[in-house]
Amino acid sequence: MMRLRQLDLELFGGFSGQSFDFGAPRGDGEPDFHVIIGRNEAGKTTTMEGFLRLLYGFPHREPYDFLHQRKNLRVSGVLDIDGTEMAFTRLPNREPSLRDARGAEVPNSALQAHLGGLSEEDYRNLFCLDDATIERGGEEITRAKGDIGRLLFSAAAGISDLSEVLDRVRAEADGLYRKRASTTRLASLKKDHAEVERQIRELDISAAQYRKLKQAADEADAEEKRALEHRRGLFAAKAQLEARGKAVPLLGEIDALGARLVPFAAWPARLDIDPETLVRMSDVSIAACRASTLFTLRDS
Repeated sequence: MMRLRQLDLELFGGFSGQSFDFGAPRGDGEPDFHVIIGRNEAGKTTTMEGFLRLLYGFPHREPYDFLHQRKNLRVSGVLDIDGTEMAFTRLPNREPSLRDARGAEVPNSALQAHLGGLSEEDYRNLFCLDDATIERGGEEITRAKGDIGRLLFSAAAGISDLSEVLDRVRAEADGLYRKRASTTRLASLKKDHAEVERQIRELDISAAQYRKLKQAADEADAEEKRALEHRRGLFAAKAQLEARGKAVPLLGEIDALGARLVPFAAWPARLDIDPETLVRMSDVSIAACRASTLFTLRDS
């Protein structure tokens, strides 16, 4: 934890030798909040900018060198860092521009290591609310971006943790689309779309090709019909041959019976008498035979 104990604007802006002493840290649970008040143009913003110079250094183009030349600017401070009191002085020199209490050069990392990785812009947005920052924050609210926009919108809307809501929505949005990402939902759909288009290109044909394939299909259908008709003809011929094969023994029997009828070839093929007359004649012949037989028996 880092706490500002004393800030000295030795040569900065309109100040020469201005010092702010915030005292030693108070005990646990004790209030330790300080407010610097003053009229307009009294130097409140200059004081805030001086503290930022102590933390991050002087910019190449320094707007607060209107009284003292840039090369002469000097800001010092005493910080309580994790319970240890440390004094630093910032000069507008090339790196290293930080000095310790003895005037020895100190690397910037001596302070940067205790700033939580915040850049100067991040620190300004989170902890330095001036007119310009508030105005920019309002613009960021309308564009839904920026940490200061989150803070101001959270306060205005009564949302305790807008960052969590925005992070969750941003994660959902990133899952849907992220520039040059290959695993988002949109990227997956684009791959599927490209694959479908590739398959369409492989399967698609021109009108001339379609007509040619249609003609070939019709010819194949006609050829199939001819082949089926020929197949039916072959099956019929096969059945006929099989039937003839089965009839060969019968033909032999017919020929044998015909040979037995040869001695009776001179006989009439039919009698010129009707069946009923033949039956009557047969009855008469039978009756005559019976009568003759009875007569013979009596004589004997």
